[in-house]
Amino acid sequence: STGSGDGWPETVSLVVWGIDTIKTLGEAPAQAFAMLGVEPYPDRTGEVNQLRVIPLSELGRPRIDVVIATSGVFRDMFPATLDLLDRAVHLVAALDESDEDNYLRKHCRETATELGISVDEAATRVFSSLQGRYGTGVSHTVEASAWDSDTDLGEIYLRRQGHAYGAMQGREAVRLLRAAMARVEVSFQNIDGAEQSLADNDDYLDHLGGMTAAVAAASGGRRPRVLTADNYSARAKVRDLDEAIRLESRTRMLNPKWYEAMLSHGFQGVHEVASRLSNTYGWSATTGAVDGWIFSAAAQTFLFDSELRDRMVALNPAAVRAMADTLAEARDRELWQPDASESDRLDEVRDDLDDHLEGVA
Repeated sequence: STGSGDGWPETVSLVVWGIDTIKTLGEAPAQAFAMLGVEPYPDRTGEVNQLRVIPLSELGRPRIDVVIATSGVFRDMFPATLDLLDRAVHLVAALDESDEDNYLRKHCRETATELGISVDEAATRVFSSLQGRYGTGVSHTVEASAWDSDTDLGEIYLRRQGHAYGAMQGREAVRLLRAAMARVEVSFQNIDGAEQSLADNDDYLDHLGGMTAAVAAASGGRRPRVLTADNYSARAKVRDLDEAIRLESRTRMLNPKWYEAMLSHGFQGVHEVASRLSNTYGWSATTGAVDGWIFSAAAQTFLFDSELRDRMVALNPAAVRAMADTLAEARDRELWQPDASESDRLDEVRDDLDDHLEGVA
């Protein structure tokens, strides 16, 4: 549900990756088909290229409008699946069902009127980057501090991911993606393995974070509910993003067992700690889902504790300075509101780190 007590979300945006699809035997595409109320099945040769519309009486709920945003790897590896997803969307959009039973049809008719296009064109829901390009550009923009608001980040996502696949074969379709994203109530991505979590690298924030920022940009500032599913065990659990980030921060970045293990690897270990903090900041920039206490705890642990800071500086001073800069940027962009003593202490530490890097006694 949307979490607001209003029942089913009308529109869900779904991140679909290539390697994850291989590892899970197609779980994310299957989720898209399920939301639409469509069942793929094989032809007589065994190739899965047929579609069955599940009757509403059997489905037991409305058909969800699903916006499918794939990685470049998925786009390249699974063109037949892109086509099947696109066919499923258009099949559902053309059904003679009520707005209460078929949210996709409802929204396609609204978009067709708003944009002056056909209902069939308005049913475009399968998007990715231009052929030959990979990533959404959002994480690089965050890293370069080349943005003013999450609207800027969302616009970058819309431009990079605004190419339609299936029947449209990669044609530019930014306005169709924008129209679809404007209605998204829930953004979702599967986390398919324990070895790579939300802040281990910037790929998740590039796609799911960028998608969330795109919803805000397209809708005039409204952020969707953001969900993840750790589906790599039999006890899979769906979590809100803020809960998932709290759990990950406690068990990894702020966990002495984790960061001490990282420091045992010397230079690269300190880099990994700094990278995790940077990616956590990226989640705050794109989704606003990072609690302020996480930044405060990171500052207290890695910068304000002089003994630990000195150990890290001895191993990789530039990475420690990068951590201080990340926290300062979070503060300056008002993504973190430290108290006056925290803010002053952060500035003092940054000055000390500057002196160290510049060789000032």
